[in-house]
Amino acid sequence: MNVVDDRPITLAEACALFGGTFTPSTLRAAAARGRLEIFRIGRRDYTTLHAMREMVAKCRDAARRRAFAPTHDAPARASSALAALQQSARALRATSRSRERAS
Repeated sequence: MNVVDDRPITLAEACALFGGTFTPSTLRAAAARGRLEIFRIGRRDYTTLHAMREMVAKCRDAARRRAFAPTHDAPARASSALAALQQSARALRATSRSRERAS
């Protein structure tokens, strides 16, 4: 690790160094997800080049895991969505029946 890698840089500088691929709000969101280490000095948020490189590596690893995720849970999601739809339909039917009786 180089001394320059550990020098604090603002989030805007970090975005510029990475070719404008990110925005400061994107970096704050990554920090909220635990992927980027940022720290505040005064009223500005800072990070380091080393932390930025680690974030990119973490995101790449996460993307690889998603790309090879098994899809065997798709039927479970479909049945869950169907159950939610059926429950909504029952609730709507019950509401319309109670209105018919009140008329």
